[in-house]
Amino acid sequence: MFVPVNNRDGQPKDTVRNIQQVPEFVINVVSHALAEPMNATAATLPYGEDEAEKFGIATTPSTKVRPRRVAAAPVAFECTLDRIVNIGEGPLAAHVIFGRIQLVHVSDAVLGPDGRIDPAKIDLIGRMSGDLYCRTTERFTVKRPA
Repeated sequence: MFVPVNNRDGQPKDTVRNIQQVPEFVINVVSHALAEPMNATAATLPYGEDEAEKFGIATTPSTKVRPRRVAAAPVAFECTLDRIVNIGEGPLAAHVIFGRIQLVHVSDAVLGPDGRIDPAKIDLIGRMSGDLYCRTTERFTVKRPA
């Protein structure tokens, strides 16, 4: 699930339009190493112009869905559309996009000796707001109740 907010002019982002036309998509997990290329793709381009091509981001074919995935993404989820829930109208409106995961790609480079994703190796980032991002380099554990 992810939530694209409308453009400043109130129109849905290209991502929403593309998924409405082809009900398949790929969620590429963004590591710190991919922060700059990911940010470049936020540029406003004419509809139909390929951000990956424009900004030199290597892609590779997906296995189960038509959209390509980012070759350097440490994890990529190939999804088919389950539903879109539209919330509001205009510039502050959002579209909650739910997908069904068909296949997950995980780079061996982010796996620990136990075969699970090692948080220290994956070094994810997350958008907080505006130009502000955070990294997952600081972690803590809270024991879950029985």
